Amino acid sequence: MKRLHIPILRLSLLASSMLHGQQGPAPETWKAPDSNLTWATHDSGKDLTHKKAHEYCQALTLAGMSGWRLATVEELAVMYDVSASRVDTKHKTYHIAGGIVLTNSWSWSNSPSSKTGFFAYRFSDKGRKFPAMSGPFSLLPALCVHD
Repeated sequence: MKRLHIPILRLSLLASSMLHGQQGPAPETWKAPDSNLTWATHDSGKDLTHKKAHEYCQALTLAGMSGWRLATVEELAVMYDVSASRVDTKHKTYHIAGGIVLTNSWSWSNSPSSKTGFFAYRFSDKGRKFPAMSGPFSLLPALCVHD
């Protein structure tokens, strides 16, 4: 008997689409109408160092597209949408356009911070950027974007 292996993320996308009355799996990407940027509809699914987040996006292939990157803090800020509310895995409400699913209301950016490494963006509490340590103990998810 042959075993069928379906990655957990794909299975959860399929279950989500079935609950919302869609046919087939939910889309892996969303194109923002105002910026023409294409966003991954899910973050990395786990907290990463900034270096690992950068590598995660570079290695990502979604919807047949490679060449993904971490967004700038300005691009993340444009995605803040107070009318779109979701709850992350830490039970924190966040607000992001495009139906994007985050495991954490924070995300790494690729915008350098003069003091600590790179900025992080918080999609809760009115959306704000914060300098974040980029060392091995500073862990946040990666939200990837494609030009």
